Amino acid sequence: MAYDCRFQATLKDHIPVEYLRYISKEGKAQVKLPDEKQMFVKKCMVPALYRTIPPSPTSKLMERVKRNGLKHSIFNADRDVYVGEWKNDGKEGHGSFKTRSGKVLYEGEWVNGKAEGYGVLCHQGDHKRYNIHYEGFWKNGKPQAKGYNHYKDGSYYKGGWANGARNGYGQMWYANKTYYEGNFYNDKHHGRGLFVYVNGNRYIGEWNANYKHGFGAYYYMDSGQIQMGHWIKDHCVNSWMIDMKYRQTATSPTEFSIPEKSQFVKQFKRYIKLQEKRSDTVNVSTQTD
Repeated sequence: MAYDCRFQATLKDHIPVEYLRYISKEGKAQVKLPDEKQMFVKKCMVPALYRTIPPSPTSKLMERVKRNGLKHSIFNADRDVYVGEWKNDGKEGHGSFKTRSGKVLYEGEWVNGKAEGYGVLCHQGDHKRYNIHYEGFWKNGKPQAKGYNHYKDGSYYKGGWANGARNGYGQMWYANKTYYEGNFYNDKHHGRGLFVYVNGNRYIGEWNANYKHGFGAYYYMDSGQIQMGHWIKDHCVNSWMIDMKYRQTATSPTEFSIPEKSQFVKQFKRYIKLQEKRSDTVNVSTQTD
């Protein structure tokens, strides 16, 4: 089409239709001139243009640029899907995010486009079922404060987090049937803690970067004894052994070196003779005096 449009008492020259960007129902038209300048006029002299020129695709795009409120199925360049609340063109509020492959799903709170607040992260497992990977609080897209983490090998953690790593007090159930309860720092046993081994033995004491380090006590539950002392990187450098109260009920108590009966009798007789000699010597000296 080759329409020309003259605007009432606003423009003296004819304006080609392709310069029109949008005409509202009220007759207000938006015009973009060749020099990139924009202006608004009140009424067009050609009423037919109201029907032949729909709203410009550019105006629709401008409306979508600033996404606010509840939106459904927003796709990014990787074709990941987000459904939820928006604010100032960013994920804000409650929403769910799923990758294009469907292997990762997060649902929870968002702030400035990142997971923050309470949320649940799931990974797709067998038969396309989602398994919980992390459930708890987030900050800046990473686990923070308190949460529960399920690992692929079957291990499970419950406790404190900081900047995406285990920090503070927590409990860890390992896949190899061992158990730790105590302080963590940067994903490692650090500070005071209890570690229970598969055979039931346990260590209670100080840790440093996953090593037994400092003062602690190692409980030999099978022998009914406790080794108390100082440890350096899992090695005990100075210690002493004490018996548990229920040592006699231990499954395999350690044997003490008890002298045989014959040797004990000989030693006892020798001790008696020495005592008799000493008493005789004392009596003789007394009589002489």
